[in-house]
Amino acid sequence: MDAKIGDQVAVIFNENGRRERAATVIDIRDAAGNETYLVEWSDNGHRQLVELGPGSVIEQR
Repeated sequence: MDAKIGDQVAVIFNENGRRERAATVIDIRDAAGNETYLVEWSDNGHRQLVELGPGSVIEQR
């Protein structure tokens, strides 16, 4: 996935059924060739490092 700082992302979780969570990309980090994104979750303002995978959607700004 190729997100940029400021992009909105929807992260899809499939643990117990489909669940979608929205976030804003705050920073991009490269860990051993894998892009990891520091995001701020829209629902609670917490920040977390995530890897965007299949099913994740990027809305570029």
